[in-house]
Formats: sequence, C-alpha cells, structure tokens
Amino acid sequence: MNRSFISFSYGGRQIEDFNLLAVVDGDRITRPGYSPFSDITSEYSVLDGQQYWGTHFDAKELELHLATDGIDSRMLDDFLYWFRPGEAKELILAEHPNRAILARLSSPPELHLLPFESVININISGESYPTRTTLFRGEIDITFVMDEPYWYSKENLLGKKEGNRYIDVWTDANGNEVNIFAS
Repeated sequence: MNRSFISFSYGGRQIEDFNLLAVVDGDRITRPGYSPFSDITSEYSVLDGQQYWGTHFDAKELELHLATDGIDSRMLDDFLYWFRPGEAKELILAEHPNRAILARLSSPPELHLLPFESVININISGESYPTRTTLFRGEIDITFVMDEPYWYSKENLLGKKEGNRYIDVWTDANGNEVNIFAS
C-alpha cells in the first residue's frame, strides 16, 4: 500500500525482487475502469426499441511498464522464467493490497534494455574473485490477461469467523487492529 502505483506482486513475488518498478508511460495512469463488455439485446420488427437482456464482460487486460536502473543477467533470466506464458498466478496491485485476480501473460515481455559492463565479486570456496558481468538498464513492458475478469478480496474485512460466530476486529495493512464498527 505504501508503494501504490509503482509496485505489485505476481504469484507471491514482489516486482522489487527483480530490481524493477512499475512506471507511468507519459504523465498519467491510463487504464480502463473495468473489463470490456457487450450488452445482450434483441430487436423486434413489431416493437419499438430493443429488449435488454444483460451485459457480458470479456477478459480483462492490464499493461504495465517496468523500469530498472540495474538488473543483472541472472536476475533478468529469473524474471523471464517467473513471467512465463501459460500459467495463471495471483496478481495484487500495491494500491489495492487486499484485492487480487488470477492473471497470466498475454504476450512475451518486451525488453527495452541497454547493456552495461559491471564488475562484481564472486565467492568461490571462500575466496573472492573480481569478474565482469552485464548490467541492464531500461524498461520492460508486460501485458496480463485475466480470463475471469473479477477481482476478489484476499481477506474478509467485515469480520472473521471464530468458532460459530464472527468477530468484528481485523488487522489492517499497517499491522493495526481495527474495530469495523469504530472504523
């Protein structure tokens, strides 16, 4: 919650684990409010107007722009492995820490990285050896698709069940106990 709009977790790992942060493309956040939808209607030649039957929500997509000022080859490979296709994982945006959705990648991550040389020390059998590696700086674009377009709550904020009754105290994102009725 303290890193709203620049952080998220995917499959239980924070994006900061890969030395990346989400950044805004331009000067504002541009996202649809919810999934694209289409109304289900029928038209009749003997009646005026149309009959509305309901609304159908399509799969939701979310594109995020990530930036780094230093990600090494090993960490980049770890990122590409973790954000691999075909596997839906839980996505939680930092601005809504109690809201999650199952998401998977809809396309390969697009890398816009500049390689730089970096000197690091490798520890082999207790001895430190200097060596050179590649350090990347730049941006990565990723696009998620949510096949089921509905977010769900991670924790019931209206009370927890203890035995046969619900209690109205919960722990907020900052670790404070809050009484729902006093909140």
